[in-house]
Amino acid sequence: MSKSASSNSIFDPHLGRSHLAGLAYFLLATATITLTATGSGIATFWPANAALVALLLTEQKPRWGMVLTIGMLANIAANLMTRGLLVCGVLYGATNLVEVVIATHALRSRLGSADPTREPRALGTFILWAGLIAPGLSAIGGGLTSAVVFDKPFLDSAITWYLSDALGLLIFTPVLAALFNGDYRRCFAEKSRWERCEALGLQLVVTAMASLVFFATFKPFLFTLFPAVMLVSFRTGRLGTQASVLLIAIIGAIATLSSHGPIVTLADTQEQQPLYFQFFLAILFFTCLPVTAGLSARNSLAKRLFDEQRALVKEKQVLAFRAATDPLTGIFNRAGFMAAAQRALVDPKSLPLWLIAVDVDHFKQINDKHGHQAGDEALIWIASVLRSALRQDDVLGRLGGDEFLALLPARSEAEVRSICERLVDSVSASPKLVEGRLVSLSISCGGARLVGDMSIKALMHAADDALYKAKAAGRNRSLLAA
Repeated sequence: MSKSASSNSIFDPHLGRSHLAGLAYFLLATATITLTATGSGIATFWPANAALVALLLTEQKPRWGMVLTIGMLANIAANLMTRGLLVCGVLYGATNLVEVVIATHALRSRLGSADPTREPRALGTFILWAGLIAPGLSAIGGGLTSAVVFDKPFLDSAITWYLSDALGLLIFTPVLAALFNGDYRRCFAEKSRWERCEALGLQLVVTAMASLVFFATFKPFLFTLFPAVMLVSFRTGRLGTQASVLLIAIIGAIATLSSHGPIVTLADTQEQQPLYFQFFLAILFFTCLPVTAGLSARNSLAKRLFDEQRALVKEKQVLAFRAATDPLTGIFNRAGFMAAAQRALVDPKSLPLWLIAVDVDHFKQINDKHGHQAGDEALIWIASVLRSALRQDDVLGRLGGDEFLALLPARSEAEVRSICERLVDSVSASPKLVEGRLVSLSISCGGARLVGDMSIKALMHAADDALYKAKAAGRNRSLLAA
């Protein structure tokens, strides 16, 4: 193996993510067994499987063998450390991996690698497989293992297994998948400074309220957490809601296991406390996440409609621009010029308003002698000369062929005369290089001023008359109508 190939395998990002998921599995499994498993019983809250499901859901091409092997080893290690039994780790590990495979394969085949809480239908699929079918099937194996190895009642063990695994998958999988996908990082980077402060502030509020509810009082004020999570849902969306539910689950679990909070007060016995806490988490999840999924779907739809509308407006603007623009010279065509001229005619600020008609002298000879390509190059150059001599609020258009019109608002007769003379001199004094040869060009100009209620057609006619007189007088000159 080459040195570069060895280096690539060492720094393989997929391998790093697999190791990270394995470490997360080991830590979560060890913590939950230590904190929530009574003696040799089943843990009452099991988020470890969510680490593997999240990784397999977010991988473009999941490495099933590697991820499942790492998960199995992490499960065995956690059970050896907490229970000291190898057979327990192997049997529980195999059952957990069956659950992971069922949930992941079903979700990938139906939802792909997308966030399972992005819209109500996807959330329903996620709840069906991660909250019902996969943990329900694995609960059979978990209950049997507990009954055979630890002599625990099968039904009680299966129910505890199901509830702990279902809630672990439902609550932890979306958050871990978003972390593996980089959704939180991208979302945070896209927000403004104020939006970041708001998102963090709301999570701090949820954390503070959960701490007060579970540690500062034994009164059943659990309902106060729901408005806080709803506020997070409306202000920060699904990622914020997932994080809030996770925070409440962690704080509530720590408080309940340490005999603090309203769950301890509500439960008659210590054995009922995990069941009550699981019931609370289920209500919190099924109340907040569907609302968030609906909001996310509506926001996505609104954004898609907005983007489509913006694209249509942009396309309309492009089409309007093309319809009003001469494709050769880039200035107004006849339709665009006439529309701009009509607007200028009704604007009092345009007065006195002048129209200049420009025609290229002997343009047909240029086409005949040098070809139409040379003629097009000459028109493009003349249009640039005209444009450079006019103000930004002047209107320049090509009516067709070698005919140009320029509308000059708020100009005196002396200014217009000077502009016309400058245009004529600029063109004639600068021969144009066409296909490697210098070609002498000249233009004639005729100008007319808007008088009274004269229409644009009448103004154009007056400017044309002045242009024809300039041509009749020898071309390469300008003339203003009397």
